[in-house]
Amino acid sequence: QGCQWENGLFQEKIVTFFARKLRFQEKRRKQLLQSRLLPCRLPQRANPAMQSFSRNDTIRPNKNAPLPGFPVREKEANHMSMNTVPERLAALRAAMAANGVAVYLIPVGDPHASEYLPCHYTSLTWFSGFHGENSNFVVTRTESALWADGRYFVQAEKEIAGTEIKLQRMGEPGVPTVEEYCAKVVPQGGKLGLCGLTASCALVNSVKKALETKNAAIQTLFLEDELWTEGRPALPATPAWILPKEYAGFSPAEKLGQLRAKLAELGCTAQLVGKLDNLAWLLNLRAMDIECTPYAMAYCYVTPDRAVLFIHTARVTPEAKAELEANGVTLAEYDSVLDVMAAETEPQTVLADPASVNFAVYETLQNNAALTVKDEADPLLPMKGVKNEVELAHTREAHIRDGVAMVRFQIELENRLAAGEELTELTIDEILHKYRSAQDKFLTESFGTIAAYGPNAAMMHYHATEEDHAKLEKKGFLLVDSGATY
Repeated sequence: QGCQWENGLFQEKIVTFFARKLRFQEKRRKQLLQSRLLPCRLPQRANPAMQSFSRNDTIRPNKNAPLPGFPVREKEANHMSMNTVPERLAALRAAMAANGVAVYLIPVGDPHASEYLPCHYTSLTWFSGFHGENSNFVVTRTESALWADGRYFVQAEKEIAGTEIKLQRMGEPGVPTVEEYCAKVVPQGGKLGLCGLTASCALVNSVKKALETKNAAIQTLFLEDELWTEGRPALPATPAWILPKEYAGFSPAEKLGQLRAKLAELGCTAQLVGKLDNLAWLLNLRAMDIECTPYAMAYCYVTPDRAVLFIHTARVTPEAKAELEANGVTLAEYDSVLDVMAAETEPQTVLADPASVNFAVYETLQNNAALTVKDEADPLLPMKGVKNEVELAHTREAHIRDGVAMVRFQIELENRLAAGEELTELTIDEILHKYRSAQDKFLTESFGTIAAYGPNAAMMHYHATEEDHAKLEKKGFLLVDSGATY
C-alpha cells in the first residue's frame, strides 16, 4: 500500500502488481487503439456535482460529435468543413498564410502546465488525431510532424495512419527534437506561430534559441480558438469552494503570509501563481475542473498587500467568496488576467517560473515597464510538500477509511467468486466505488480504477471497456490499481 497527500486532500493508491513478460495479442492492441486509453476514465456516477468531464471524453468513435453535456457553438459564417484531419490541416495552413507564419507549433498543454487536460485544450488531438501525452505537433505549409514518446509509438502510428503526418519517435537515434525540426523547416527570417497560453515559457524559449540560426521570430496567435469552434467543449466551470482550515491546517491568509515571506527571501515582491496544484494549496481552493483532480482553473496575483484571484466568478459559491474576501482575496474574471497584468502600474519584482508559467503570461509581464520579472523556481512546490500536523493527522485517518473500503471490497470479491458468480474486470470498479462512496468524507476516485486480469495486466494504459473486458476466474493474477480522494 502506498499513499499520497495532495493539496490537503488525500489520495490513496492500492496497488497489487505482478511483473511478467507476455506478448501483446493483436486483439488487445486493437482494444488499445479503440479505447484510446488515457488515465482516469470513470463510469458515470450518480453524483454529477462531484464530476467533471472525463479525460477521455474526446476519445470516442465519432470524434466530430459534440461531447455529452456541453453546448455546441453555432457554426460561423463561411465555416469550411473540418471533419477530417486533412481538412483541419488545410484550414490551419490557410490561417497560417493569412497571418504570415511559415510554421505552427501545437503542444500538449493548457494555460496552467497541467499534466491532465480539460477537453477544451485537446487541440493537438483535434488537429492530428493523436491522443497521447507529452507530445508536440508541428505544421508547415507543406508537411507536418508529431512527436511521441516510447509509450505511444504503436498507438501514434495507427492513429495518424493514412494522413500526411510523420511520426517522430522521441529518444530514438537520428530523430530531431522539436526545436531542431522547427529550426530546420522555418525559412530564413520567417515566423513560427503558436498559442502563447498553451505553450510553457520554457518550451518557447528553447524554440526561440533554436530559431536564432535562421533569424526567425515567434508570433503569438490563437489559431486553435479561431478554427476549432464547432463542437468544442466549453471551459470547465465546476463549483469552486474552500477547504476548511480544520482539514488544511492553515487559512488562505496564513498561507499568503508564508508565501510573501518566502518571496522576500528570494528578492521578489510579487508572484502570479498559475500552477493549479500550487494555487489549490495556497488558497485552499477546490473544484472538479479536471476529473479525479480537485482543481479550479484560475490564477492568483500576490503582492505584499494584495491577492487577486482570476476565476470565472459566477462559479464561486457565495460561501467561498465570503471566505476568500475575509482572507484578503479579491476576485476578477479569469479571462481578464492578461489585460489586468498589462495595465498594472504598481512597481513589483515578479517571480516567474519558466517551467510552469505560460508564454502569454510571461510575455505580458515582461512587456510591462512597471514589472521586473525574475526567473525562479516556484516556491509553492516545496512549501506544500511539507505537511503540517493537521494534514498528517488526516492522512492517517484517510488511510483507515480507505483501508476499510479495500478490505470490504476484497471480502465481497472473494465471496462472490467462491459462490461461482460470473465477475469481470468491470465489476472491480463497481465494488470499490460502492464501498468508498459509503464513506462520509469521500469526494471522488483519485484516478480511474485499473482492473486487469491475466495477460491484460501486462499492457500499458490498459482499461477495461464495456465492449472488451476479461472475465475473472479463481486462478491467475488480478492487478488492481485504484485510489480515492477524501
